Amino acid sequence: MSQFNVENELPDFDILEQAASWFAHLESAEATEEDHQRLKAWLSENPAHQHAWRYVEKISQRFSIIHQENQVNNTSNTLSKLQQHTLRRRALLRSLLFAAVVGGTGLVSWQYPPLSSMARAMRADFRTGIGEQKDIVLADGSHIWLNTDTAINIDYNQQQRHIELVQGEILIETAPDRQQRSFWVSSQQGQMQALGTRFNVYQQATETQLTVYEGRVAVKTKTQQHILAAGKQVTFADTGELRLSNANIQQSAWIKGVIVADQMTLAELVDQLGRYHRGHIGVSPDVATLAVVGSFPTQDQARVLSMLTASLPIKVRSLSPWWVSIVPAN
Repeated sequence: MSQFNVENELPDFDILEQAASWFAHLESAEATEEDHQRLKAWLSENPAHQHAWRYVEKISQRFSIIHQENQVNNTSNTLSKLQQHTLRRRALLRSLLFAAVVGGTGLVSWQYPPLSSMARAMRADFRTGIGEQKDIVLADGSHIWLNTDTAINIDYNQQQRHIELVQGEILIETAPDRQQRSFWVSSQQGQMQALGTRFNVYQQATETQLTVYEGRVAVKTKTQQHILAAGKQVTFADTGELRLSNANIQQSAWIKGVIVADQMTLAELVDQLGRYHRGHIGVSPDVATLAVVGSFPTQDQARVLSMLTASLPIKVRSLSPWWVSIVPAN
């Protein structure tokens, strides 16, 4: 059986649903020893099952962190016992996965961010968590908005003003500088020099997206250079190749806590919404290409789902507070 690429591929929707159902059942008080053995067998059947299980477990851990933070002041003995019981149960589930993987096709590790990247984000001058946003006014009067899960470093010296985008997305409005220092933004794939402007930079997994709303921005990669005018957008990866397109002016609505969809597909909207929430929202391939139009709040997932079910032939299925699936209505 071939090795499943856990680094670049999201698990298949149907297999993810099976893994989530297994997880929800084994987290309940109704799970038996026979159920644990059946899960072990299911995990051994296919590396894709193992990948899906690791994905579900990762999402559950994200949600658990928030839940524990919200309950930090609740120190009752009952809660303590429940937490200990949950930890023991999850340890058992992880051991089952380890046994199934090692005994079957060889160990497959989940794609966690490299420690160096995580450490750099944690040590950044400014950062936001998942679902958080922040705006900063710099010493020269320039304004920077940080979107969800973003980290930046700021270096102002006598020669230049420099913003390093470690991860995430920022929108910048530059201000004139009395010392006439240049204003630079660097990402993993290149450097951008602001030429009196308002622009957005989004550091994605393997590429950078630059959108210019006002003024101009000079882009420099390891192979190409270009001056981008207002109303234009460019995407560039490690190869340095520039892919030019027209800007989506509505993209900057995120600073107001809104996603504006104009003939966006349902899958694209859910992908954007997922950036603001620790849980999982899955979309069945049967409805993934449905067109969506409207303005959707980034911080109110329940409202967005209600809006979507009212306007599209879909229904929402929830296996837990952190696992939601969108499937056909019929």
